Amino acid sequence: MPGAGHSRVDMHKRLPHLEVLHFGARAGCVALLLSLLPPPLLAASSLVATLKGDQFQETVSAEVVVSGTVVVGVDDALPRDGGSIDELAISLADPLPQEICLQVASRDGVYSARNAYTVPAGAGVGQSLRFPYDRSAHRELLSRYADTDLSFMATAGACTQQTAQAYVVHLVGAPAPRSIRLFVNAGGATDVYLHAPGGAFVDCNPIIEGRHTNFDFHCETSWPLDRSGKLELTLERERYGRPFPAVKLNVAYPVS
Repeated sequence: MPGAGHSRVDMHKRLPHLEVLHFGARAGCVALLLSLLPPPLLAASSLVATLKGDQFQETVSAEVVVSGTVVVGVDDALPRDGGSIDELAISLADPLPQEICLQVASRDGVYSARNAYTVPAGAGVGQSLRFPYDRSAHRELLSRYADTDLSFMATAGACTQQTAQAYVVHLVGAPAPRSIRLFVNAGGATDVYLHAPGGAFVDCNPIIEGRHTNFDFHCETSWPLDRSGKLELTLERERYGRPFPAVKLNVAYPVS
């Protein structure tokens, strides 16, 4: 137990050699695999995913909808707004899924969408896969949202199933990411930290202005340099020094 006046995160910072024991004893971690690609592959020509089913699933409501998910978005930290909704893409990683669930949510809780897309036959690792958004009935509304007002989460498999693999969302033709940005629903936490590679703690930034219903923090950490193919991140949350269950993210990407 940390001493009086010292939070759990303070103890991490003061005693980094205790991190392995501390995290190993933590229960309730949620695993995600985030798939990234090495720099030469993101610029490859894009495939186009096919919307699964006849209906495009989206809602707009004056009564805001609150998400219970902690990490609601993962992208490459480059600026984008709702006007670029047609250019959303991911870079495929092994193992190749048959379908991908794309979730889009507005910070204010007004807009949310969750749709499954089929991956084209013959797709390969490293190819860029674009998600067409022309079936949306609310493109004019989406165009009003600025950068960090929308979160994007792409996960392997059907939208109805839990999955251990998610992808970093980027725009078609974007350069390889140098950073990873997470959009976080802190669940009432007053402090959020991302435990990055090398033992460093990254302070997540609270969203102060406007309504922040679906997510209220965003975190950014640099692209891993060792090219080992795996990166482990741990999201820490506290409310006035009281710890919440950690969220562990196992980040995987193909090795060049």
